Parts: sequence; structure tokens; C-alpha cells
Amino acid sequence: MNVSCISSILHLTPFAVALRIKDVKLNEYKEVTHIGEFEIEKVTLNNVRFYMSKNSIKLLRKTRKHDLVGLIAKAKLEYDAATDKLLPKIAGTKPAFVTCDMTLTRIINCFFDSSIRSEMQSVGNSVSKNELDSRSMKCHAYSKLLDIYNDGTKFVEIPIEECDAIDTPKSIEAVMKFINFHYKKSNDKWDQSGSHDNFGNFVGNKSYLVEYWKLLHDTDDAILNSYATSELPAEVFNSSLKKCEKRPNKIVSEKLQTKKAKMVLDERRVIVGVMQ
Repeated sequence: MNVSCISSILHLTPFAVALRIKDVKLNEYKEVTHIGEFEIEKVTLNNVRFYMSKNSIKLLRKTRKHDLVGLIAKAKLEYDAATDKLLPKIAGTKPAFVTCDMTLTRIINCFFDSSIRSEMQSVGNSVSKNELDSRSMKCHAYSKLLDIYNDGTKFVEIPIEECDAIDTPKSIEAVMKFINFHYKKSNDKWDQSGSHDNFGNFVGNKSYLVEYWKLLHDTDDAILNSYATSELPAEVFNSSLKKCEKRPNKIVSEKLQTKKAKMVLDERRVIVGVMQ
């Protein structure tokens, strides 16, 4: 084997060994931007053809790189659609791909990353009728959350290598629905107890909910809190904004205000008891 052949094989190795259809990244126009960490503009035609061959994507005698990349985009969309069909229909059911609590803990921490705060607020904010019918806003927000989750440089204390693989925005949305479903149940029990004991006493074997509770209270964001507890803020859903009017960042529900007042009162009672 000559030197040029060896060089060619080595150049293709990342595509042959590691990269699969799930590693393809699409933009909002459903066009391929990356295969793994490789920008599609910098990937050679030979690499594209080799990648397609290794992932059983038919070439259909197309020779232009643009046409082949279009076939890769189609394969990625079909892969995502097939993955999303396996998601649970009920929010309280844990997605089958989640096998460890570390995955849930990592997603919770990613959810509160300051770089995507506005996107996460858009998921939890009250919306107009037009926005209710649009999936694009949610898809964009969960795509951002998915990027943070799969970024190995984020939250290194909860390594991505030890967490479950999540490939699509709808998949991570399903996980957040599962977390919120069980958080609301635990939060309602805690709220109805009247004693406001340690929240951890109400989560059962779902200890990751304590982390969620802590981060929600540390962040003190009414919109994120309403998303977690399914409480409607003071603004109603069928309201609409006037042209060029901006939606307020924080809307505090009456129930949330009451809950905060109870927590402050309980803290004061504890302090007074210690002083006595």
C-alpha cells in the first residue's frame, strides 16, 4: 500500500470509526451544517461519500457534494422522526433512553445555564394564541438546551460521558416534561403539608428533584417556576401583545407570591426559636 493510500485512509478514520447519522447537525432550514465537530463546508467530497457508505445512505449515482449532503440531511430527518416516535405519550413516563439519574441531574443543571435563560423562559412564558400554534419557538429553545447538554465543557462535575445519549430536541423536551410532571406532584405535597418540612421528604426516590427545587429557588425566576409547576402567571393565555410591545421578563403568579410569603414566615419562626 503506497503512502497516498495510507494518508487517505487515516484522513477518513474519524468518519469511519465514530460518526453516525445521529451526529449530523442541521440548521433551522434543515440543512447540514456539521457532521460531528466537522463543518460540512470543510469536509471533502470523498469524505462525504465514505461517510454515506459507512452509514448505509444510498448515493443514487449523485456526484455533486451539494446533492449528497442533501441526502444526508434527509437521512438525519428520518432518523429523528423514528427516534421521536419512541417517546412516551404520557409526561409521567420516563423516556426509555434514560437509564440513570445522572442524565436527569445534568439536564436540570443545563436548563438553568445563563447562556440560554431567555430561550428557557420562552418555553415557560405565557403565550399568545398565535405562539401556541407554533412549534418553532419550542424547537429552537430545546435545540439550545440539547447543545448545552452535549457540550462536554459544560458542567464537568456531571460528565456527559457518564450520561445517556440524547439526540433530538423532542427527546430532551420529553425528559423535561417527565421532570416537571414529578416535580409538580412533589411540590404539591410539600405545599399541602402546611409544615413546609424539607422538600427532600416529598420526592421519594427521585433525589434529582431536590436539585431542581434548589436551582428554581436560587434563580428566583417566576417564569421558570410557572413552567415547573404548570401554574398560569397573572397574564392569561388568550391575551395578545400590541404591535412592537415587548413581553415582560417576569410575571409572578398570586400562588407563587403566597408560597414565598409562607417560606419567609417559616424562616423567621426558625430564627426566633433559635434566639429563644
